[in-house]
Amino acid sequence: MEKITPMKIAWISGWAVPPAWMAQALQARWPQYTHHVFLPEKNTPATLLVDSTFDAYGGYSLGSLLWLDALSENACAKPVRLLAPFFSFCAEASLGGRTPRVRLLFLKRWLRRDPTSALHDFYTRTGLPQFPIPGTSSLADGLDLLDTLAISTPPPSNIRGFAGKNDPLLNPKSLRTHWPALTIVPHANHALPSLLQHMCDDPFCE
Repeated sequence: MEKITPMKIAWISGWAVPPAWMAQALQARWPQYTHHVFLPEKNTPATLLVDSTFDAYGGYSLGSLLWLDALSENACAKPVRLLAPFFSFCAEASLGGRTPRVRLLFLKRWLRRDPTSALHDFYTRTGLPQFPIPGTSSLADGLDLLDTLAISTPPPSNIRGFAGKNDPLLNPKSLRTHWPALTIVPHANHALPSLLQHMCDDPFCE
């Protein structure tokens, strides 16, 4: 019998979320696939889109925003699944994010002054584990992306999104006005383990 190769999925992680940890969480939840997770950098989506070895794509939080930005201008026929997505992080844009821009600017300053305390506060607010501190330069770049990226183009039909009903960083009702097909996940918050626990068994086969 011919051995079937598992579908290979390329994910982009969230801000301050270690790719290795995210890959383990995804592999445990959907072991029928092979999961590869990459850092949330501006050019990551473009790099992944030209890699023909991937069968599908995914993103979490900032990673989802990067996919929405990239796919607003580049067509992709493969399935895309976005966890905790938003069209703009800052509340002033009314594009799904709850965080006032002044709070984001405060976090930028706090990160430069005391990265340990700044990250501890972020992980506590989002329900994520207290990860070791990654490189602060990449974290600063990520905050710049959260500050500047705002997407107004509706997602193509091959993109499906999943947002926790109790997410402290997102406004599901606001998201739904821009993305009617968005799935609101009951009982879930922003933390990846919470979303994975309450999501459907296999979003890539729906």
